[in-house]
Amino acid sequence: MDSIKAVTGYSMKRYIIVMYLLSLSAFCFSQQSMPGKIYGQIPNSNSAKLYEIQVGAFKILKNAEDYALILKKGGMSPVYEQYLDYTRVKITGIAAPEVRSYLTRIKQLGFDEVIIRESSVPCTTVNKPEPKPKPEPKPEPEPEEELTVEAEEPETAPEPRNIDRDVLCRTWKIVNSNKGDYIGYIMVFSDDGTYLITNTTGETFVAKWRWHDEHAAFEYTHDNWRSYGRVSVHGLDQGSLTFNDPGFNILGEGYSTIRKDVVYELIPVDTSPQDTSEEE
Repeated sequence: MDSIKAVTGYSMKRYIIVMYLLSLSAFCFSQQSMPGKIYGQIPNSNSAKLYEIQVGAFKILKNAEDYALILKKGGMSPVYEQYLDYTRVKITGIAAPEVRSYLTRIKQLGFDEVIIRESSVPCTTVNKPEPKPKPEPKPEPEPEEELTVEAEEPETAPEPRNIDRDVLCRTWKIVNSNKGDYIGYIMVFSDDGTYLITNTTGETFVAKWRWHDEHAAFEYTHDNWRSYGRVSVHGLDQGSLTFNDPGFNILGEGYSTIRKDVVYELIPVDTSPQDTSEEE
């Protein structure tokens, strides 16, 4: 009887050891199937938030395009994000339970270093509500006799346009710069405080701007004014714009002290439709 108990106890120990080794090997395989370097935290699958995975950031746009092409061939939908002088390549809008699956697919495509960030838009799953009963239509009121009221002319004249501001708020093209990569870029300043930059391949990036010194300097930001650069305007009229850009503060909050001193010369781009009718 004692020998049977000993054999049974030995078999149980072997079973426990085998199951432990199997679970350990499964865990190791799971880890090997993901990128070797993961910055940021893999979210809990119960999280109701959206996440994004960045696979690279490049100063040379061609390198970013190569990474994006690999992801597209792998069945994913990468996007670009302009951050300072870098172009980020990332996948956005990932639900928390799908993050591990995306990491495995990214590893299979050859990417071994990624960054996981939380998106600002929450992903909440709710049950579909029962449709509300439609309210009964109210009886239409009897039509009243129309009254004609003449509007009085306003006593005060409308505020005049700011001519100087309108001179800046238009479409410009960079025609000369000591940073040659930017020659040919299109810049569009809007009076609502945003500006767009379109590179020579047609990609467009959006940032914000504001006046600092009335038409002598303006500031710009890529991160909603957490940090910003300040541009000195050397010339601004209907036919040209020249300014000096000392750079953008990538290291912390507040005004930049990088002092890159990049000079840009721009000319306006005529975006109005051309009259092609023949003169009589």
